[in-house]
Amino acid sequence: MSLLQRTEIKELLSIAKLGIVSACLILSFVGVMGQISHPDPPHYYEKQTNLLDPWNTWCPYYNSTRCYGTNWAHWGGPYSIFWYWANAGLTLNGLLPYTLVLFFGNVVGQVLLYRSKLAIPFGISSLITILAYPQNMIVSWFLFLGFYDRWGLALAPAFKFPVGDLSGRMITFILTSPSSAGEPDNWPVYLWLGFLWVLAFRSSKISPKIPQQETKPCETNPVADKQGEDCWVYERDPESDW
Repeated sequence: MSLLQRTEIKELLSIAKLGIVSACLILSFVGVMGQISHPDPPHYYEKQTNLLDPWNTWCPYYNSTRCYGTNWAHWGGPYSIFWYWANAGLTLNGLLPYTLVLFFGNVVGQVLLYRSKLAIPFGISSLITILAYPQNMIVSWFLFLGFYDRWGLALAPAFKFPVGDLSGRMITFILTSPSSAGEPDNWPVYLWLGFLWVLAFRSSKISPKIPQQETKPCETNPVADKQGEDCWVYERDPESDW
C-alpha cells in the first residue's frame, strides 16, 4: 500500500470518527432537551434532603419495590453518598437540569478523549447512558478515567455502591428488591460497567505490564540473517495504545 493510499484511508477514518462523535453529541442533546420539555416531578430542590442521609428522602421505603428514579429533575436510588453529593454540587442543589449538566460533562470528556482510541466508545456509551441510565453517567466517567489513572478504578465503585449507608439498608434493598438486582433489564448495564472496569484495569498502571516486542524484518538486516542471528527487536510502550 502506497503512502498516498495510507494517507487517504487515514483521512477517511478521521472524517468517520468526527461524524460518529458529532452524531452522538447531537442525539444526546436532542434527547435531553426532549426530556426537559416534559414535567417529571418532584424537583430535587423542592424536597428537604439530609445530605448525611439522602436515602431517607430519595429511597424512603426500604422494604418496598422502588426508590425514586433518576431523570432531569431529580435523582435517587441505592447509590453512594458521594454520588448524591456530586449530583447536588454539579446542579447547584437541583437548580440546573440534571441531565443537561451531564451532557455538558460528556462534551468535556469527548474533547479530552477525541485524539484517543476511546473517543468513539466514549461517545456511544455516553449517548446510551445519558438517555437510558443517567444515574450511571458519573460512574461511567470514572471508568473511562480508569484507562489513564488508577483512581478511576477506585472511584467508580465508590460512587456506584451505597458507601456511607452504615445501616446496611441499601444493600438489603439492592439484594431483595425486584426493581434493583432482581430486575433483568438492569443486568445489561451492570455487565457493561463491569466490562469497562475490567478493561480499564488491564489497561491502567495498576495492572502489571508485559513489554511488547516487535521484530524488525530480516530482509532489512541481511547480515544478521546470514549469520543466523536474531533480527533486531525493540520494546514498545503498551500505554501508548490509549
